[in-house]
Amino acid sequence: MKETPETAIENYYDYSPYSFADKEQRAIKHLINLPIRFYTEPDVNWWLQERGVDYFGMNAIDGSCMINELTRLGNSKAFLVTSQNKGFRNPGSIRHPPSWSIVDNKDLMKWL
Repeated sequence: MKETPETAIENYYDYSPYSFADKEQRAIKHLINLPIRFYTEPDVNWWLQERGVDYFGMNAIDGSCMINELTRLGNSKAFLVTSQNKGFRNPGSIRHPPSWSIVDNKDLMKWL
């Protein structure tokens, strides 16, 4: 990005598919006609205990904002998919909400 967000925020807007702070939403407009799904399991207690971050440290807020903005701009094929208690990493079934195990594989294949 060549600089920090504080000194060159336009560079970050140009390369990011979504930025809540970009009031013009330049980058996201390229996604208006694209079918898109955003998967997340926003288990804030896990994030607090395991990573020491709150809602602002996970991608659930950004993803839901992005889907909301796409919907508001007319994308009827943009979906937020949330799960609860599905995020486990194998082997060992270790609790890990960012894991791909939150995805319902059959449903995703049907959507694709």
